[in-house]
Order: sequence, then C-alpha cells, then structure tokens
Amino acid sequence: MNFSWCVIYLLVISFLFYRTTCQESVEYRLVKRLFKDYNKDVRPKKDPTKAIYVDIAFYLGKIDQLNEKEQYLMSYGWLGLSWFDEFLKWNKTEEKVDYIIVPYDKVWLPELCLKNSITESNDLTVKLKYKIKVQHNGNVVYVPGANFLTSCKVQLTYFPFDVQVCHLEFVKWMTFNDQMEYRNSTTDVNLQLFVQNHEWTILETKSGVKPVIVANKGGLDLFYATIVLKRKPLYYTMTLTFPLCLTTILTFYMFLLPCESGEKVSLGISVLLSYSVLLLLISDILPRNSETAPLLSKFSCIILNKHPSVITPENFYSDNCSHEYDIYGVLSSYNGNYHKYSSSFTGEANAFMVKNFSFRLRGQSSVL
Repeated sequence: MNFSWCVIYLLVISFLFYRTTCQESVEYRLVKRLFKDYNKDVRPKKDPTKAIYVDIAFYLGKIDQLNEKEQYLMSYGWLGLSWFDEFLKWNKTEEKVDYIIVPYDKVWLPELCLKNSITESNDLTVKLKYKIKVQHNGNVVYVPGANFLTSCKVQLTYFPFDVQVCHLEFVKWMTFNDQMEYRNSTTDVNLQLFVQNHEWTILETKSGVKPVIVANKGGLDLFYATIVLKRKPLYYTMTLTFPLCLTTILTFYMFLLPCESGEKVSLGISVLLSYSVLLLLISDILPRNSETAPLLSKFSCIILNKHPSVITPENFYSDNCSHEYDIYGVLSSYNGNYHKYSSSFTGEANAFMVKNFSFRLRGQSSVL
C-alpha cells in the first residue's frame, strides 16, 4: 500500500515538473532556434541589394548644463530606433509568444556616431548597452539612453535675455544609404519625459534627416535634433543688470556735484571700481573666442570712458583754484619779480600784473 502511494506521488510530481518545464521552455526554445544560425555582423536583409530603413527619434530627458565659456551642452536623452529584421520572425499562433527581450549583443545593430561630440569616443553603438525588444513580425525596437556632451556655439549679444540654439547630430559610420537609411519618425524632439531646468526654458524643438554626402550611389545622411533654449534672466537681472543700472545713475549724478567738492572724486572712483567688478563677472561667463560681446559689456565700456571726463576737469579746476589762492606766495619766489613790480606799480597796474601771472601759471599747470 505504501509503495502504491509512493508511485502515485512520484507520477504527480513528474507531471507537474514536466508541465512547468514545458511552459518555461517555450521562449527558451524559440530564442535558441532563432539565434542558432544568426549572424549579428550581417545585415538582416535577404535581398542584399535593398537597404534597411531605420526609424529614429530623440527623447530629451533633461538638460544638465549649457556651459557658455567652454561652449558645450550636457544633456540626457534616449534614442528611439526601430527596424525590421527578416531573420527574426516566427508564427505567433504556434509559438504563443508575442515578443522576446534579448541582450543588445545578440542582434544586428545600426551603426551610430555622435558627430558633434566633445568626448574622445563618439561611437554610441559600443556605449549604449541596453536590451532589445524583438516582435514576432521581425520588428526590432531599441531605446538606449545616454549622457550627451555636444558642442554648442553660443551667442551672448543680448545676455542675459539671450536665446541659444544647440544641435545633436548622429551619423552612420562607414554605412551608406544603399545599405541603410535613416527615417525620422517625428519632426520634433519628444518632451514627454523631460524634466524642467532651473536656468533654461525650451522654446522650440526640431528633428529630421539631412544629407551630408550626396552621391549617385549611396550617399550619407545625418539625423539631427535641434533644441532652442531661452535663458531665465531673473538671477542675472538681480546680480548684473540692476547693479549696472544703479551705477549708471550714480555716474550721471556726479555731473551735478560742484568741482570744489571732494566727494566727486571719491564717488567717481567708487563707481569705477563697481564697473570693474561687473565686467569681471561678465568675463567669467564669456568664452575666450566669442565673436560678439554682450551689450552689457559694451555699455559698461562706454560708461567707463566717461569717468575721466568727470574726474579730470575736477582736478584741473581744483588745482587752478589753489594756484589763485596762493598767487602772492608763488609770485614772491618768481625771480623776485613780485616785489619789484609791486614797488613800481600801484592800483590797476598791480592788479593787471597779478592777473597776467595767474594766466601764465594756469597754462603751466595744465601742461605739467
């Protein structure tokens, strides 16, 4: 009796194990059969004269930094790639499997390079190690994500109210259009997963495919994603624009002060130092090879050129006034002429000589 129960127990366990093994091995057997004679180095096209069409789109995740001084854009995003692999098809009804997920190194991948990358290696095919979805009809979907460091030429003429245009350009390496072609699935950058940036606002995006090399046979295409960014000016308005306007008002206020006032010189020097500090702050943002200077820098230079015209006349007239106050002392040491002229002339003649020597001393002080 115990032996019979043991046999029944073993039969039930074997049946359950066999059923579970069969259910789990359907996908395993499918993958094994699909990749048995599969070569990932060969284009998945049965007719070698036809090209493979790769649909491509760009999904922007976030903008980490736009460095104006070094002129590069740091961003994170995903590339949506899809194409048909004629060697990876199966009958959905028979296999009971709609799609499979396989590692990236098992299937053929389109070559992809970031053309305007500032890093040493721009081959994205090696970097983007993500799994791939293969559907029963041969459609392959690959959505890798990565950090992108791309060059971006900035224009700071209207800083801090400037708008910048940056591009991400992807090209095929040693693969021409007679073998593979890009097709943009959308005309703009997908922003559904975008995280807002604290310094920049996206005004407009655009994506598309344009030719790089035009030839009778083949040619080479380029996929681009354009991002138009507008700066949020609140921070720089409070730290640069507002202090610059305030120091400009103080500059014009110096013209109202009398030349005899000593505060005119001290105020002028203080304003001059303020402009110098503001120019240093702007220079920290500007690239060294900038073609155009911001209007703030040009305005500051113009105001700085006005300071000598405010301070120099004040010093000139104050020196002249001091010479007039001490005119008799100066004349007494002027070759003894003062005593000779004062003893020989009286009244209007003496006043005329004093006035004459005063003009001569003014001319000499201005030359010195």
